[in-house]
Amino acid sequence: MSNLTQGNWKARSIYMESGTNWSVVDNHNRCIASINTVAMSDEDELRVNANLLSAAPDLLKFAEFFLAEIDAHNITNSKRAACNQYNAREILTLLAKAAVTKAKGEQL
Repeated sequence: MSNLTQGNWKARSIYMESGTNWSVVDNHNRCIASINTVAMSDEDELRVNANLLSAAPDLLKFAEFFLAEIDAHNITNSKRAACNQYNAREILTLLAKAAVTKAKGEQL
């Protein structure tokens, strides 16, 4: 995934005569994806889809971190994992909540 556009993606609405169009943009305001009223007529559906797309890098980060923690045996059912210097479950929970909140278009 080296070609993934880096940064914090955001959903952004653009009001036009034909209705509201939604885009997913990167930190430099470059369009990554465009969701428009030509394909769909429900503006709420457009907004929800744009928010979900904007959370893609956060969801990927969570999945990668989760898999790394599993491989490092930091997340197991053993008592040994509970003796770690940090709480992998707590970190994963925070990452997951942040990604889901963003995907739903909500604020933390």
